[in-house]
Amino acid sequence: MQIIVGAFASGVILFALISLVISKESGEGHQPILTYIAFAIGAISLLAAVVIPHFVGTQPLRSLAKWKEAKPVRSVPPMPPEMGSIGTLLGSYQTRLILRWAILEGAALFNLVAYLLDHQLISALVAAALVVTLLLKFSTPGSVRRWIEDQRTSSSQASDFRK
Repeated sequence: MQIIVGAFASGVILFALISLVISKESGEGHQPILTYIAFAIGAISLLAAVVIPHFVGTQPLRSLAKWKEAKPVRSVPPMPPEMGSIGTLLGSYQTRLILRWAILEGAALFNLVAYLLDHQLISALVAAALVVTLLLKFSTPGSVRRWIEDQRTSSSQASDFRK
């Protein structure tokens, strides 16, 4: 997953460098409407990067809860319960992170395009802030392990509540 976040961030950083090199300093004479739109999209994407992955990532967790309650199928060789649950949890975690990173990357790139066209420094600064936010979401083995433990704890608490 660290390779994926590196790819997301490096694409934005490379485009930022290109934008800074080829951009002309004269942005006078027109209303920077694109800058305003890009700024708004940057702000909205910060919220969306938190909210949307939560909703998308809960479906595999619900499926896991149903899978634990389901009877085994005879035609499929039994899988150790730990492997199935960890695989599902890791898939959900990865989906959430990639979605979060993609939202932030898209908004950062849009702000760089606004900078390239409108020559407003605020667009470059918003893009930089979005990339920093993306890099702060860098996952480590410890953070993945903690997230899995949290999901297991909340799953066991939910199953205890149903009993």
